[in-house]
Order: sequence, then C-alpha cells, then structure tokens
Amino acid sequence: MRSDKVGLIKTVALISGALVAVGAALRAADGGDDPALLLFLLWIVSPYLVLLAMTWPVERFTKVPARHGIGCVVAVLMLGFSLLAYVGTAGDRSSTYGLIFIFVPLWLHIGGLGMYGLSLLLSWLAEWSQRRASS
Repeated sequence: MRSDKVGLIKTVALISGALVAVGAALRAADGGDDPALLLFLLWIVSPYLVLLAMTWPVERFTKVPARHGIGCVVAVLMLGFSLLAYVGTAGDRSSTYGLIFIFVPLWLHIGGLGMYGLSLLLSWLAEWSQRRASS
C-alpha cells in the first residue's frame, strides 16, 4: 500500500479515536459547561495528538523501514482500545466511572507511544542486521 494511503488511514484512525473519546466525555458530563471541561478534553485527546506529532517527523525525515505502516498500525490499535474502553462502558453510572477519562489517556500515552518507539527500534534493527549480513 502506498504511504499516502497508509497516512490517510492513520489520520482517520486518530481522528476517530479522538472523536470517540470526546463524545464519551461529553456524554458523561451531561451537558455541563464547566470551563475545566476544556482542559479535561485536552487531556483526553492528547494521546492522539502526541502520536500524530511524533509520527510526522519520523515519517518525513527518517529512512526507517515500514515507518508509515508502523504508525498506521499503532493508530488503529489506539482506536480499537478507545472503542473498547469508552463505548464498552457507555451505560455505566458508577462512582468510579470518571476514572476512565484519567487512566485511558494515560494508558494510551504509555502503550501507544511505547509500542510505536519499540516497533521503530525493531524495524531499524532488523534492517541494520540485514545490511550487516549482506556486506
């Protein structure tokens, strides 16, 4: 698949994940208009923005093999996790329901960025070892 199509899939997955997260937060807020909600929404959307900001220079300025595909797969996995976490608990009204909006972005930061970095490292090491073996 061409890199522009893979980039489009990545972008759509990140936007969809952010929309799912924001929709779940607004549904849980029950129409509240608290100014702190905007800061909270920024926290909820931050894993998607950080991954997008992290993949952009890697995809543009490096020659790591499969860098476009790695970003796309991580974005789709983040979307899947967001769907499981936010949509799967949509009807929950327990006293600890709000904690999902603190911990899911934290897990997405750790898991998504960690998985992206580790995958890039493994891709680069595999290419490096192939170059070394062929010379």
